[in-house]
Amino acid sequence: MEELTANQKNREALHRQEQLAAGEGRAEQIRDFWV
Repeated sequence: MEELTANQKNREALHRQEQLAAGEGRAEQIRDFWV
């Protein structure tokens, strides 16, 4: 199961970008959303 679909890779990359761009204030909101 190593192969990820392009869609999954995109979502993971977006998720990482969002967390980086969010800054500390919004990071907690995003963390709550993903938990």
